[in-house]
Amino acid sequence: MKVSILVCTYNRAPFLDKLLECLINQNFRGEHEIIVVDNNSADETKAVFDKWMAKANPQCPIRYKFVAEQGLSHARNAGVDVAAGEIVAFIDDDAIPGKDWLQQIIDNFADGSLASLGGKVIPDWSGPPPGWLSTPEHWPAIGGSNYGEKHRVMSKKMCPLGGNMAVRTEWCRSVGGFNPRFGKIGRNMGSFEEVEFANRIRQKGGKMIYDPKMIIYHHVPNERMTKTYVSERRYWDGHTLAAFEKIRGGRRRQWMIGFLLLGLHLLRDLPGLVINTVLGKRDRAYIHFIWLKRAQGYFQEVWDDLKLGRQSSGI
Repeated sequence: MKVSILVCTYNRAPFLDKLLECLINQNFRGEHEIIVVDNNSADETKAVFDKWMAKANPQCPIRYKFVAEQGLSHARNAGVDVAAGEIVAFIDDDAIPGKDWLQQIIDNFADGSLASLGGKVIPDWSGPPPGWLSTPEHWPAIGGSNYGEKHRVMSKKMCPLGGNMAVRTEWCRSVGGFNPRFGKIGRNMGSFEEVEFANRIRQKGGKMIYDPKMIIYHHVPNERMTKTYVSERRYWDGHTLAAFEKIRGGRRRQWMIGFLLLGLHLLRDLPGLVINTVLGKRDRAYIHFIWLKRAQGYFQEVWDDLKLGRQSSGI
């Protein structure tokens, strides 16, 4: 069973250099390939690729794909289009896989009914993280994920994180790949491309597994360990969640989920913010604040969508 490892990258040549070295030295001797998708980088990305291509062996060739159109979803789709493996394994360009990462993927896909697989994404902190950010509950804001220590089928509230995900290639293509409406484009903080992608796989009956032994370590720079960054990220999460809910069930579902979120945040997070601020528990107050930021982003997307609708109808 051949695996195509897909590395989408944008202006991260030093990280790409470390990642390719780790991928070449995996504890795995089966047939696989590495595809570097350069999403219009302006740094030394191509030179790094050339360096490691020269060191590649026939059992693990390294290929290059240039994609001028900016956006992570565009880059992933272009990589899937040229993948020769039965399995496509996605990994972030600023991550380091565990030594057995690839073997864990192959072992799981021995189950012929498996469509998609996800694992742990453990933060590789640049320095000591602040207390409010150190628990797995808040890791998604900085690109981390931990669903525990049990190997299990993913529930509807779970989905593989794109930085550590493997998908059977035929499933990638049959559901239409990743929606460019979602995901990062340049420096924006769009998200939910993996959630929307996983939702389409589920709708077609695809089986998804979480394997806690499939591990990568994701770099977290100091600038992402700030309240400013995490607040902005949660705000964009709200934006893309609203867009996702509209795709899932139209404007009615978008509004229904919005009212549920409004009730939750008014009853839980607004009082929590006020009470903890008064008590001087600033870190605890901040946890409530970032959930309110997500709600703000959600309703900003709803409002923007309504304005566009009015403009297109001539109102």
